Amino acid sequence: MNESKVSDEQISGALINYYTPPEAKSEVVDEQQLVELLQKLPGLSEQGQAGTLLTQIHRHHQSITLSLSRKDHATLSFIDDAIGKLFAQTDLDFKVESQIRHLSAYLAIEAIENGPLVEGKESPILNLIDLLMKECVGWSEDLGVLGDQFMQKIEDLMLPLVNGRLSLEECIKQLRIDFEKESSNFKKMESRLANDELGIVTGKNARSHSARVINNEMSGQKLPLFIIFMLQGVWHEFLQNIFVRYGPKSKEWTKATKLTEGLVWSLQPRKDKQKHNSLMDNLPDQILRHCSKMDFDTAAVEQSLADVSAEYEQLRNNTPSDPCEFDLLDLDEDLLAGADKLGAVIKKEIASLTTGSWFLYDDAKEADEKVARLNLILNLPQENLLLFTNHNHRKAMQLTYQQMATYRGNGTIKRLNAGFTTEQIIKAYLKEVLQKVSDQNKKGKQLDKKDKRRVSEEYQQERKSAQEESLRQQEQMAQLKKKRSIILRKKAQQKLDLAVNAVESLRPDAWVKLPIMEGILTPCRLVAILPDGKYIFANRAGVKIAEYTMNQLSNLIVTENSEILDTGAEFEAVLANVVAGLRDSKTKSYDELTGESG
Repeated sequence: MNESKVSDEQISGALINYYTPPEAKSEVVDEQQLVELLQKLPGLSEQGQAGTLLTQIHRHHQSITLSLSRKDHATLSFIDDAIGKLFAQTDLDFKVESQIRHLSAYLAIEAIENGPLVEGKESPILNLIDLLMKECVGWSEDLGVLGDQFMQKIEDLMLPLVNGRLSLEECIKQLRIDFEKESSNFKKMESRLANDELGIVTGKNARSHSARVINNEMSGQKLPLFIIFMLQGVWHEFLQNIFVRYGPKSKEWTKATKLTEGLVWSLQPRKDKQKHNSLMDNLPDQILRHCSKMDFDTAAVEQSLADVSAEYEQLRNNTPSDPCEFDLLDLDEDLLAGADKLGAVIKKEIASLTTGSWFLYDDAKEADEKVARLNLILNLPQENLLLFTNHNHRKAMQLTYQQMATYRGNGTIKRLNAGFTTEQIIKAYLKEVLQKVSDQNKKGKQLDKKDKRRVSEEYQQERKSAQEESLRQQEQMAQLKKKRSIILRKKAQQKLDLAVNAVESLRPDAWVKLPIMEGILTPCRLVAILPDGKYIFANRAGVKIAEYTMNQLSNLIVTENSEILDTGAEFEAVLANVVAGLRDSKTKSYDELTGESG
């Protein structure tokens, strides 16, 4: 059935047929009264706000004995189910879902006044829900002061909307201005973090890949000490520079690996004298020619060739230098092995993950202890690595492709970005409802009167049971999310308490890294703690450059915008208490963490 050709009356009739609302038991609330009841639902309240619209109306308007019309009851049921399907696309924090649950009241008002499907015009409420879904997908209760500030800005704009002092259009406009302003700063922070991490990751990868090439050739060979030093020293650095500048798929890297193979092979006695002599005659020049093509300083390698040539003379005279025992270079197996073990399809799928995508990391084996919302900012197929930040745009996690494949396979990591807009969800769900009603009507026409009544009763009972089960599952999920939200909030408070303890341990002459310049932590010396609680900091020249309250310093530590280098006093006891506190919280149950029982 094509919903665009169906009138509002037909849609209402189909919804009543689909949801089979109960008959009114008292005076029926008219549409204007219902709109007023929906407008009076408490906004931005976490308590009970995760419930469906029908649940909220009964909970917050218990003194009203009027009943809803079957049409309005069906409309609210439809909106509740549509919101449920919207949430099923992702996994939002409990507080974010609570806000959108409140906005569903505006959605219901629009459906009551204009019908569940509004064609041909812009819908501010749909735009507002989509905006919050997009911008808040990575927010959670454990983000500390920065997370609180972000959510407070949203609540400060939503409250005037709830109280009728701000229109939907004005609310959306102001939210977009704030989000765009923050987005510009966040992009700078992420770019700086990505560049820093890219350098670290590429360096580690270069060391490991270069070490593997050298180890493969040196393993089981007999080599003199100065050649061992040369291969594991300047030659290792030479390979690393090529890997970083040209990459593992470049002709420069391929040539360097072949030169490594030839170099090690040539430095030992061989039965094939002709081939051995030919290689010893030509290899130094090949290495020099390759060095001349590099865009970095190769003087150390070129100088080391004198030792190689000297050893060649010893080999030609059948008097090679005495061999020495040696250990192979250390390898980072996580960096090297992950991608090689993956199938081409899975590797291609992970390589196609786009930056800016959000994921939920939730390890069921960790019993609520390891939950994180992750934003992908670096995807490095050559390095077999993924880098994630959190909503505060701090480094949150680094995974190899192998780890990512494992986590996605067992459900520990799942995508969070919604695939469809609110309007698309509503339209698709309405089409589904209309089609089911149409199929049921066609089925009924083929039956006699008695069978038709029996099938109708069975259908109504089935729909009633399905709706009750859907509501039960939504309530159950809301309780689980609320539980997780409380635990995350507790953990955030524990972090702040530990940071406060650390700040209280500071004494004059302590050294602390502070964000004096944007994006850069500068070592500063604590020169005084004033009677009003202000902490005064100076630079290395003794010039005052900053002052903070205890709360400000504590929040900087929690958000990783500062780092204590030296407390100026005994810090071991404070550190021991911090570690003990973290360990203790990991072993506590939900009731112990929240103080609830029963």
